Amino acid sequence: MKKRWTTQTGFTIVEMMVTLLIFMVMIGGIYSLMLAGDASWQANRTQIELRQELRKGMDWMKDELRQSGGVAVNIPSDDSWNTAIEFQTSVGVVGGVTQWSASLIRFEVGGTGTQLIRTSGGTTKVLAQDIASVRFRRQSATPDVVDIELTASRNNSRLGVMTETLNFNVQMRN
Repeated sequence: MKKRWTTQTGFTIVEMMVTLLIFMVMIGGIYSLMLAGDASWQANRTQIELRQELRKGMDWMKDELRQSGGVAVNIPSDDSWNTAIEFQTSVGVVGGVTQWSASLIRFEVGGTGTQLIRTSGGTTKVLAQDIASVRFRRQSATPDVVDIELTASRNNSRLGVMTETLNFNVQMRN
């Protein structure tokens, strides 16, 4: 009977606990990699969405401000930043004189407080979402250029508030 017990093979409790510990460390490492990958995915997705919103707003403003001129813009060329801009666009030239549209176009942050809006002739259009601020400036050295700073912001539940800023300028008509 003594030989029967000594010839049987199996795992001891210590071997099983060591194996279990190794598997737990491996699973913990895999889980940490998955969490880091997911956080990176969320951050990149939010960043891409913010950049898309900034680009939408920039495209609208560039297209319309290019059709304007320094005399048709309501912000002074004194190097100060403004939170809104009003201007008129060119509708043609009569006798060598530029004719300007009757209605003013206005860009500003408004709506729900996080939207870039365009107002003209009593109608309001939302151009972009998640916009935290917009600033306009005309410098005295270049009065036919409008510098624009557009900032988008979104709260990511895991990563906190993410912010993207886009700076660009627009050359207006003379």
